Amino acid sequence: PRWGVRGRSRRRDRSQRARAAGEGRDGAISSQSSRVAAFRAMGFVDAARAFGGLVHPLHYAKAWYFVSFAAYACLTPYLPLFYERWGLTSTEIGYVNALRPLVGFVATPAWGYVADVTGKHNAIFFWKTVCQGAGYAALGWFVPKKFAVIFAYVFVLEGTCAATMTLADAATGTMCKRAAARGETPAFGTTYGEIRLWGAISWGFVFGPLMGALLTYLPADAATKAPFVAYPFFLAMSAVTTLGFDFSPIAEEKDREILDEDVLSSENLSDGESFAVSASTATIDVSDEHGSTEVCRRRSVDENVERGHSRTSLKKKDQDKEASRSVASQTWRAVSRPKSAATFLAFLVMSASMAVTDTYLFLWMEQLGASRLCMGVALGFTCLSEVVVFKKEAAIKNAISTEQSIALILFCYAARQWFYAAMPFLTRATPLGAWIILPAQLLHGITFGLFWSVGTAFARAIAPENALSAVMGVFGGANAGGSFLGSALGGVVYRKRGGDGLFAGIGSMNFVLGCLACVALVRKKTYTEKTPGEVRNETQTPRNFFATFRQSFRAKKTFFLANRRGAGWRPVAADEVEMRGEI
Repeated sequence: PRWGVRGRSRRRDRSQRARAAGEGRDGAISSQSSRVAAFRAMGFVDAARAFGGLVHPLHYAKAWYFVSFAAYACLTPYLPLFYERWGLTSTEIGYVNALRPLVGFVATPAWGYVADVTGKHNAIFFWKTVCQGAGYAALGWFVPKKFAVIFAYVFVLEGTCAATMTLADAATGTMCKRAAARGETPAFGTTYGEIRLWGAISWGFVFGPLMGALLTYLPADAATKAPFVAYPFFLAMSAVTTLGFDFSPIAEEKDREILDEDVLSSENLSDGESFAVSASTATIDVSDEHGSTEVCRRRSVDENVERGHSRTSLKKKDQDKEASRSVASQTWRAVSRPKSAATFLAFLVMSASMAVTDTYLFLWMEQLGASRLCMGVALGFTCLSEVVVFKKEAAIKNAISTEQSIALILFCYAARQWFYAAMPFLTRATPLGAWIILPAQLLHGITFGLFWSVGTAFARAIAPENALSAVMGVFGGANAGGSFLGSALGGVVYRKRGGDGLFAGIGSMNFVLGCLACVALVRKKTYTEKTPGEVRNETQTPRNFFATFRQSFRAKKTFFLANRRGAGWRPVAADEVEMRGEI
C-alpha cells in the first residue's frame, strides 16, 4: 500500500496486471482459479499488501516493534538463567552471549550491504525473522544442552539472523521522513521515537513483567518451556508485518512522483487538448478519429515525461555521479570521517556497558536472592523512562547535541552500575531487599533510549540515500563489537571478582570516559569563542602545527612557481588572494 500520486500509480498498475492475468479467452474475468493466477502475477509481497491497502506503512512498523519486543522480552533477559540451569559456567555464559555481537559485528554490515545491492529488503527481512523464531525455539526444545553444541549452534544462528533490528530502524526512519514530507499524520505517532516506544511498551509494561510472573508461579516444567513457545509465536506475527515496510529511497520517490504527475495530467487532457499538444510533431490520419486520439494521447504523455526529465536533469546528474560509486565506497566514505569514527567508537563503549548489564544483572540479582517476579518488574521499570525519552525524542535532540548526549549517557551508566555494585549493602540496609533495584532501572531511559535514538539518528544523518541500510549496519556492527567485549570480558571479571567488582569497574570506566567527553566539549567551545569572523559549525576543529605548516608550504610553492613562469601580477581568484596575504 502506498499513499499519494505514486500510490495511485502503483495500484493502477497492480490492477492492470491482475486483470491481464485473470482474463480468459473471451476477455472476461474468470473463476476462482483466475483470481489466484492474478495474485500470482502481482507477486508475493504485492499480493500480501493488497489485503491491507488501507493501512499506512508506519502502522506496520509500530506493529513490528510491539510484537518483536514481545518475543524478546519473553526470552532474551532470561537466557543467561537458562544457560546456568543447563550447566554452563559464568565464563561459558559470557562466551555464548558474546557470539551474537561478535558475529553481528561482521554479519550486520554485510547483510545491510546485500540488502542495498540486491534491493530485496523485504524478502531478507521476512526470512530472517522467521529463522530467528524457529532457531531459538529449537534451542530450547531440541539442541543438546552442552557448551560446545550450544556455542556452535548459536554461532550459525546469529550469522543467519543478524541485522533484523538495523533493517527495521533504517526503514522506519525513511518512512517517517516520507510521511513528514507528504504531510501525512497517521494515528499513534509519526516520528521515529513515537514509533520505537511501542517496543518499549511491549517489553517493559506488558510481556516482561508477565513472563516474570509466569516463570515464578508456573510449575517447573511449564516454566522451562514457556519462553521457547512464546518467542516463535510472536516472531511469526512479526514476520507478517515485515511485508509492509517500505525501503525505497526518498530521492527516487520524489523523481517518480514528478513523472507520475506529468503522466496523470496528460491522461486527464481532453481529446482536443491532446490533439493541440501533439499537432506540431504528429502526422495523423484524420479518417480514423479513434486512432488519432490514441496517437495524440501517447505523444502527449511522452512530451510530459520528457518535460519531467528536463525538470530533474540537474538533480539527476548529481545523483548519477553519486550512484556511480559502489555502495561499499559510499559507506566507507561516510563512516571514515574523523568525527563519525569517534562517534561510532563512543557507541561501541556504550554497547559494552549495556551488554554487561543485560548479561550479568539477572545472574547478580539471583545471587542476591531476587525472585523471577522481581526481575520481570525490573524490566517494566526500565521502560517507564524509556517511553518518555522516545516520546520526547525531537525536543531532546533540539535541546542537546550529539556530543552532550554522549557525555550524559556515560555519566548515567556510571551511576547505574555503581548502584548495582552497592546492592549487597543496600539489600541488608533496607527492608525492601532486592526490590531496591527498581529506582536504578529508571536510568535505562537515558542509557538505552537516548543512546539508541541518538545513534540511529546520527547514522541516518551521515548515510548516503542508497546506502542507508549499509551505514545502519555499521552502527549495528559497532554495537555488536561493544557487546562482544562486554559479554566476553565481563564473564572473566564476574567469575574472579563477582558482580560487585564487575559493576564497580565498568561504572568507573564510564565515569572517566564521561569526564573526557566533557573536557572535549569545553575545549571545543573555548576554541569556537576565540575564532570570531570564521564560520562556526560542529565539524570545525583547531588546526595543529603540521597542518598549518603544510598549507603554508604549498601556498609558497604555488606562488613561487607562478612567478617563475612569468605569470606576473595577474587577476587572481579569492583563494589565491588569501594565500598571498598569508605569505
